[in-house]
Amino acid sequence: MSGTHAEPPDMDFMKQIKITFDGIPNAATSPYGKIPNGYQGLNWENAWYMHESHAKNNSVFKNSGASAAFTRGKYVGGNNSGKPMYISSSRLDKPFNVHSFEANSQ
Repeated sequence: MSGTHAEPPDMDFMKQIKITFDGIPNAATSPYGKIPNGYQGLNWENAWYMHESHAKNNSVFKNSGASAAFTRGKYVGGNNSGKPMYISSSRLDKPFNVHSFEANSQ
């Protein structure tokens, strides 16, 4: 077996990450906006982030129950105007699976 060496398999596919919306670039400049493609290695269509202060101070959200979504951080993600939200891998060679998912409704 001298001179042969097998490379270990790419184990990235088994890596689990927790996606939160507290780290969206430039989110501090706007309490509400689109989640940018590429965030956490995913593409986001009709996906928006919202800061907790926006939910508490905006009359549209103030009495909607949206504030109940803020259990894990200062930002949440969601869709806009009840339209479907799509999430896909930003790389065709790197599919993703959802291990668990927290959701609520307003």
